[in-house]
Amino acid sequence: MLGNILRLIRIANDNKNIKDIAKEIGITPNYLCDLEKGNKRVSLKILKKIALFYDMPLSQIFLFDELQNQNNLNNQQILKMILEYYSSKEKENNKLDDSDCIKHI
Repeated sequence: MLGNILRLIRIANDNKNIKDIAKEIGITPNYLCDLEKGNKRVSLKILKKIALFYDMPLSQIFLFDELQNQNNLNNQQILKMILEYYSSKEKENNKLDDSDCIKHI
């Protein structure tokens, strides 16, 4: 369920405050909570804003959702994959920073 993936992404991001996230995205905290619980459908426009907020491609959110549904993965398994995604992204960014230093030497 896509709402569950959104909740797990929030948890992976230090369990950020729903009020702060909702304000940044331009929705109400209740609406965001309903999205995470699967009580409301999310529009593509709002989903794009959420993806941008979490610095994650929209396609990656859909991939996590598909992986969970097709492989019947539990929350801990998906959360681990989300954390690995952010870890690999951080390593990739660090490599870019290192290469920039080399160019300036």
